[in-house]
Amino acid sequence: MLFLLLAMLPAQRLPSAAQSRQSLETPTGTVAFENGALVTARNRLTGETYTAGQRADRGTGILRPGDQSEWAETATVQAPNADGPQKRISEARWDSGEVLTTTVEAAREGGDFLIRQSGRGTTAGLWGCQWGIAGLSDSAVSLIVPAWSGIRLGKGAPFQEGVFDWPGGWEAQMLIVQGKRGGMWIRAEDADDRFKGVSIRYRSGKFDLGFRTYNEGPLEARTTVESVVWRLGFYQGDWRVPARQFREWMARTAALTPVPKQQPAWADEIRSVVILRSGRGANG
Repeated sequence: MLFLLLAMLPAQRLPSAAQSRQSLETPTGTVAFENGALVTARNRLTGETYTAGQRADRGTGILRPGDQSEWAETATVQAPNADGPQKRISEARWDSGEVLTTTVEAAREGGDFLIRQSGRGTTAGLWGCQWGIAGLSDSAVSLIVPAWSGIRLGKGAPFQEGVFDWPGGWEAQMLIVQGKRGGMWIRAEDADDRFKGVSIRYRSGKFDLGFRTYNEGPLEARTTVESVVWRLGFYQGDWRVPARQFREWMARTAALTPVPKQQPAWADEIRSVVILRSGRGANG
């Protein structure tokens, strides 16, 4: 009788890892997303793979204050889907009624990938949303983060977990994953200066990243969120390649004046600079 009752129950709503994993490929790279988080990153320009293939933990989700955030791996329903050959959609639904949609598509030019999110809550106080990258191996990569005037996190880094928010601790809205012969970069395609952040966690030789978009206040009234567009690309060479690309993009987007043209004469007399840490940073 128990066997018959079990046989009559509806099928498990959560797909297996193989069913929920969604892949995309461009001339420069191959990515695979699972439950809205990047779990495989392969640089086709260099043949390098930067991820260890592990599943995400608190990588992609809806952000709320304290411990109230909803993470995709705890969703009641995961609905992976495709919209043509170059777009993948992952929808997470929770029993609470909250929904988060993460869309990944190949850019029409350049061989990059574009990531967008939209979320809907059932109660107010929705802070934002996040998509993640899971299991970047410290034997394959180091992270170059434009925070605290520039830091590099590699194998054995004295770092456990931290959140860097822009503007503030995260001084430029991009991050570089540097491999041995090339790497991967992520930046926000945001000309509207929205609040955003990046979370970094380092444990057991792996880096986990989370790219956040924050709602504008008053947060107590927010029940929906739309992310900025995040662009992910691969490159060959060292970190200066994507850093130069980002600088050029910023110059076009923000109409920046080159430093040599705006530098006052007294700047040549500077002999030392003291930087005071403020805002959130690493814990441990």
